[in-house]
Amino acid sequence: MSKTIVYDVLRGHEGDRFYKEGAERELTEADAAHLVKLGVLKATGRKPKAAAETPDTNVSERNKADTAVAAIKAVVDTARAAADSALKAIDDEKVAKQSEIDDLDALIAAKKAELSDLDAAIAAKTHDTAALAAGEAALSEQDKDKTEPANATKPEAAAKAKA
Repeated sequence: MSKTIVYDVLRGHEGDRFYKEGAERELTEADAAHLVKLGVLKATGRKPKAAAETPDTNVSERNKADTAVAAIKAVVDTARAAADSALKAIDDEKVAKQSEIDDLDALIAAKKAELSDLDAAIAAKTHDTAALAAGEAALSEQDKDKTEPANATKPEAAAKAKA
């Protein structure tokens, strides 16, 4: 097993986390070999401090990260609630408009039925008027027949009527 050594970070890079230039990083010699060749790390020769001696900077960083995550979640939750509210308002408006459309469709159907009834009434009146006109014409012919003598077309009947 390779021993762990402390390295100085010469260039910022992403490892198990992001390491800034000037920071220290603890790695095994085997894991650091390629980074040393690239000029990213430089061995200090120091051994890492014992776990009890190392200040717990990870806890502080983790607390900061947890606080940031909680803040982001709060923003996302607020945005999600606003979006849900807006979608509900849109859905409510859609339902109201659909109700208006249904009411208008019912009104249109009622008006079409009224028009149909009026068309039927007009057709009946037209038929009645035609029948009435035909009846009046027939009566008029009967009245003509009553006023003219029956034999008025014969010349003898015309002479008698004059005498």
